[in-house]
Parts: sequence; C-alpha cells; structure tokens
Amino acid sequence: MESRSLPIYAAGAIDVPFVIAGMDELIGRDTRFEEHSHPTHELLWNERGASSATIGSQTWTITPSIGLWIPAGRLHWGIMPTGTWYRTAHFGIDHAPLLSDGAVAVEMTPLLRLLLDRLTDESLDGASRSLTEKMVIDVLAPAEHELLVQVPTSPLLRPIVEVVGEDPSDPRTLSDWAEELGVSVAPSPARSVRRRG
Repeated sequence: MESRSLPIYAAGAIDVPFVIAGMDELIGRDTRFEEHSHPTHELLWNERGASSATIGSQTWTITPSIGLWIPAGRLHWGIMPTGTWYRTAHFGIDHAPLLSDGAVAVEMTPLLRLLLDRLTDESLDGASRSLTEKMVIDVLAPAEHELLVQVPTSPLLRPIVEVVGEDPSDPRTLSDWAEELGVSVAPSPARSVRRRG
C-alpha cells in the first residue's frame, strides 16, 4: 500500500483567494493518506468506488452518494483502494459557513454534484461562478444517514483494532484473541434478581 504524507494546517492558517476550489484524482494503487489537516473546510466524495476517512475513533465510508464534510484544521486520515476516483471541494473559511462543528456525512444529491461540476468549468465568468458557489452553499446539508463505524478505544481491544485495520481478512477467531489477550470468551454470569412480594 502506498503511503502519502500531507501537511498539518490550523484552520485559516493560509489565506485562500477562493470561495470553493476543487480537485480530483483517480487512485492507481491502494493508498493510505496519513494524518493531516487543511486550512479550509473540505467536502470529500467519490466519483467512483468507496473509500474511508477516519477522525479520532470514528471512520466514515465515502461513496458517490455519501460524502464527508471535514471542518478546517480537523486531523484526519484515509484509505483509498485502487480504482477509487475521489473528488474534493475546499471552502475558504471566510467565505463559507461552517456546516458542522465536527465531521458530518453529506448526501451528494444530483443537484449538488451538478453545481460542483459547474465550478470546474474554467470559462465560467465571475458572476456565474459566484452564483453557483452561493447555490452550492445553499443546498449543502448534513445527510440523514451516514456510513459510520465507531472504533473501540478500550486499551484491551487496541491490538484487535490495529490488526483488523491493517488486515480485515485476519483469520483469528474470538477464542484465538481471548487466548492471546489472556481473557475469557464467556460472558460474566448474570446476577440473579430476587423479587420482593
């Protein structure tokens, strides 16, 4: 797997001259983007394929229909399999309202995608670009549903989380892990409850 290192910026650390600026890339080999942050708010979605982005103990799945809003300055890292075609739109923090204090899934509706596509047209004049940016900001909203996994943070489970994160096909069973970690697989016996009456 290829590993990419990116810089860490505080929110607003760079004064950007744009309201919304985008980019895209077709990933040629499995790639891990190491922990980084942007001086701008980021909307991340895929034109093709599924990828993941992790912030703290939460991991979101990103698809063509569900994107992820990442506030400026928020540390995150991600994994993109071969063939993923990802897109991003960066929002200048002085020009775009904060969609959410934390990361949040965004439904990539056909209208939102068309507006973001329109912003890639270099022949767009200033007035048309400004109107399109306002429309993007107007229709941008948190999704009703998200593909989110809460990663366990217990120190006892950390070895399992690390192994499964690196190799989801790891064949170890619950019994194997219990033996390796020196714990029991059996649940603790339920306390009996005595009824009064």
